[in-house]
Amino acid sequence: MSSRGPRASRLRIWARRILIAAVSLVVVGAATAGALVAVGGGNLRTAGGSVAVDATDRITFEGQEYERDPDVVGIVLIGYDQRPEDASAGRAGQADAIVVAALNLRSGAVRFLQVPRDSMVAVDRYMGDTFLGQSTEQICLSFAYGDGREQSCERTLDAVSRVVNGVPLTYYIALNMAGMGPIADAVGGVELEPLVTIPDTDIVAGERRVLNGFDAEWYLRWRDLTQLDSAVMRQERQIQFLKALVSKLAGSARSFDVPTLSKVWSAAEPHVITNIGPAELSAVGAALAGGGFSADNLSVEVLSGSLQGEGRYAALYLDVDAVRRMTLDMFYRAL
Repeated sequence: MSSRGPRASRLRIWARRILIAAVSLVVVGAATAGALVAVGGGNLRTAGGSVAVDATDRITFEGQEYERDPDVVGIVLIGYDQRPEDASAGRAGQADAIVVAALNLRSGAVRFLQVPRDSMVAVDRYMGDTFLGQSTEQICLSFAYGDGREQSCERTLDAVSRVVNGVPLTYYIALNMAGMGPIADAVGGVELEPLVTIPDTDIVAGERRVLNGFDAEWYLRWRDLTQLDSAVMRQERQIQFLKALVSKLAGSARSFDVPTLSKVWSAAEPHVITNIGPAELSAVGAALAGGGFSADNLSVEVLSGSLQGEGRYAALYLDVDAVRRMTLDMFYRAL
């Protein structure tokens, strides 16, 4: 059993519970809703290691002392690439998109920090359940040393936590990139102006269009392997697509478009792995709603560093001081 929060499981295990909880809240009123949110918020804070702020949570950097903000929790969003041939061969796949969401449960403010897949970090290496030690590798490979499911997500969390200076990270939502096509179809397509022309498709840079199915998935997956910064350029497309998708989903939610939201749920569910339970989800939703989160104010900051070619692969050596400043700005407060 995992030591991280609720037992990690597929969304379908607790989807029915969320539905039952939602109906129950309508019946018994706002007091119960508040209790569920309070429980979830408490779980998130405890799992994030931010309940008791002590000396170990204090950092002095560039002459300024900081302490962990007890209201800010981190949730890691993972876009992993595991194709049918990988699963059948026992390969876990890789974490091609990693974003840390720093959510202030009190104010509802949320910030997103993307950790590029080629970031060179300390990765725990395993053969099955046997720990082989650590080595400096692309962070995307942390997912590959697991089972392609919960174990892979947890090992990715460990690597990401090291990037953000040891901030405890417990909760995750992972989506197989193969699910993006069905999700795009479920919302009736995602409209955007392509940033690049994608070979062997009718996706042309600068020509606004609606992406569905395979085109949506390939827009997010494709990269020119002859270019050292191909992963960087791809993450720009991923952020662009995410903003357009969130905008469309927000519109469906505001209009209570239950059929569309139901289609999105059905499309996403087979491709999602998470350990966030109903109480925690309620707390996250309440905080975001209270903070006025929308696609318009969704911004994603990206860690930077020195990009180098190492053989056939790209290696991004992160700017350590810049990462520290970003971590302090997102998870700490100045004293």
